[in-house]
Amino acid sequence: MHSAIKSSVLLGAALLLAACGSTSKLVATDTESQSLDLRAYERVAVLDFTNATSREIKDEEKRAEYAARVTEAGVKFADLIAGEMRDHKAAPEVLREQPEGKALIVKGEITEYVPTNFVIRWLLPIVGETKFDAVVHFIDAESGTELGTILVDKNSWPLGGWGAITQTVDSLMGPPAQKVAEELAIARGVMQRPAKK
Repeated sequence: MHSAIKSSVLLGAALLLAACGSTSKLVATDTESQSLDLRAYERVAVLDFTNATSREIKDEEKRAEYAARVTEAGVKFADLIAGEMRDHKAAPEVLREQPEGKALIVKGEITEYVPTNFVIRWLLPIVGETKFDAVVHFIDAESGTELGTILVDKNSWPLGGWGAITQTVDSLMGPPAQKVAEELAIARGVMQRPAKK
């Protein structure tokens, strides 16, 4: 009985912390390639993500405030990705600036950024859903050729309650940043893709 209660508590905690949505695998731009081999890139530069949101805000002051928040998120997301790459030892050298010479550039755009008030997330989870979407590009620094992309589509727990309250836009960035680092590590042969269950 004790084991069943413990399992229920762990499952409940996992559900509360879970966000919905997904982060895709690294997909090669060259559709003929089955997977990317990025072992030749020992230097990886993660650049700030840009604002590509299409949210319409009529009030000029609120529009400027929103743009500043998205710009700040673009820096934070890039920082998280670079940190995860270092933690995963995905590449020998991880930079946060425009590189010179042979390198892989990881950059992208934030396409949706929807912060919400925690009270709204608690009471009206569908209306108050927090969202963070982005496109991550893997680019050869010397030629400017795009090698592959990862799509990020994350949103808060849709059923409200404590699970939704804790999920800010910032909290939604962590798992995708880890996924981007893992995909680079796999493409560089540093780690194996987990077997499907």
